Amino acid sequence: MGHFREDPGFATPLHVHPQMDEYIFVLSGVVSLFAGGGWHDLAGGTLAAAPRGMAHAMANRGSQPAWILGWGSPAGFEGFFAAQAELLKRIAAADPELPVELARILRQHDTEVLGPPPEQG
Repeated sequence: MGHFREDPGFATPLHVHPQMDEYIFVLSGVVSLFAGGGWHDLAGGTLAAAPRGMAHAMANRGSQPAWILGWGSPAGFEGFFAAQAELLKRIAAADPELPVELARILRQHDTEVLGPPPEQG
């Protein structure tokens, strides 16, 4: 489980976890979850799940930071954050190899990137 601050403009790519269910509990602010073919705004106190195999993305489309708890079942995705931190020590954020390397690390942690987040209409 992780405790995250998602700033305005933050968005994950559209992705899927073949073997893991992902859960998001919004502590404060509003987080938007793309699941089931559309965007859903989740206010503080809301719990949402993206079952394994379901394509989903998350974004902060508002003007204020949002705080969430996020976790996966079974566990293991938390290793992504350690690997990402190590990657960012050796590759600059503007380096064109960064997205390629992040996708590689995500695949190692049961995540397949499908593309950019869907349009937020």
